[in-house]
Amino acid sequence: MRDAFLLCKRLLRSLTLARNDELEKRARNDILSLSLRAERSSLIDRGHNTNRR
Repeated sequence: MRDAFLLCKRLLRSLTLARNDELEKRARNDILSLSLRAERSSLIDRGHNTNRR
């Protein structure tokens, strides 16, 4: 999952070269969503589920 997170970050940085603003916005949103899911999943995998009290 960590590799997916790093890939998302790298793709997000490379999007600064995109010329189509609407495409860039959509891609950024998709990548941020994926990276948040990957981060959340890795926290749960490590036993740091934030929903537990």
